[in-house]
Amino acid sequence: MALVNCSDCGKEISDNAIKCGNCGNQNTPGEKGEEKELKSNMTKLAVLFSIPFSLILIFLALLTGDFLIIVFAIIFVIGLIIIAAK
Repeated sequence: MALVNCSDCGKEISDNAIKCGNCGNQNTPGEKGEEKELKSNMTKLAVLFSIPFSLILIFLALLTGDFLIIVFAIIFVIGLIIIAAK
């Protein structure tokens, strides 16, 4: 049994508790960890599939020399780096 903070009032409650004894906020045991793991896996998958797209975009930018594509490619890669860092 571990203690977690209530998402509504912040009071420490058991991770097995159905609701907070202080404010009555519903607590679904295990939900927070599962959601966090799912979000982490989705982020990794999004970054993994975005890498080939970013490489193609950079290649097209260099091939055409189009300034807007180059700027978009740089912004896209920076976004990937920010997402991967979270």
